Amino acid sequence: VSQSRYPLTRILSNRRYTVILDNAGAGCSYFNGDITLTRFREDGLNGAYGSFVYVKDLKSSSYWSAAFQPTLVEPEIYEAVFNLDKIEYKRRDDGISSHMEIAVPPEDNVEVKRITITNLGENLRELEFTSFGEVALAGARADAAHPAFSKMFVISEFLEDYDALLFVRRSRSEHDKELYMMHLVSMPIVWAPTQYETSRELFIGRGQTAVAPRAMKQSVSLSGTTGTVLDPVFALRSKVEIESGESQQICYVTGVAESRDEILRLVKKYS
Repeated sequence: VSQSRYPLTRILSNRRYTVILDNAGAGCSYFNGDITLTRFREDGLNGAYGSFVYVKDLKSSSYWSAAFQPTLVEPEIYEAVFNLDKIEYKRRDDGISSHMEIAVPPEDNVEVKRITITNLGENLRELEFTSFGEVALAGARADAAHPAFSKMFVISEFLEDYDALLFVRRSRSEHDKELYMMHLVSMPIVWAPTQYETSRELFIGRGQTAVAPRAMKQSVSLSGTTGTVLDPVFALRSKVEIESGESQQICYVTGVAESRDEILRLVKKYS
């Protein structure tokens, strides 16, 4: 079921990197037990916390998500599968079948999200995939207690050669360690240059939420904003063309490291 009275939850972990997801696709990612990578709140009414993927039909401008959250669009068919080694979300919308698989490899501090899209219709489909997540990169308690203050110390940049966003949390004292986070997209065929965004204000829009963000409702390109923003997020947008009866794959990888050299190693490996 896409949404249940009580969330059904699965945990994937390699003892360092942990992903917690429910049957609607909401959840969070942690590093070393207490570092929150994507912002999360225990809110029974608002489940739009986590790392998501939006799917948009460029001809009709209709959009939905690869799981049930965050758009809450009811699919024709929906299935969440909790395996020992991965979590799967399967759905069908308007002649498009999607199968998202999420796994945490044992050797690296990353989560891999692979989406297989199949065109069940008779005509060519042009789709746009947009990932989105709020960047915390801080202790869970500190982020919950002073979120506005916590957000001030995150700096972002875009690595064009790898279609990757890179984030670093500046240390506030000599005793603090710098933390690095990356988010990248990888595809076998590149149909158009990757768009990116790191400002929540520009992506979500004033008075909007992740259910229907400005970036999905309006036919505008992502702004390409990086650097020090008031409210950091990661968002990568890619175009996919699928012929009738064919399938295409797109992968998103999010990872964390305690040095720039290590995070760049992960970017190069998984791109």
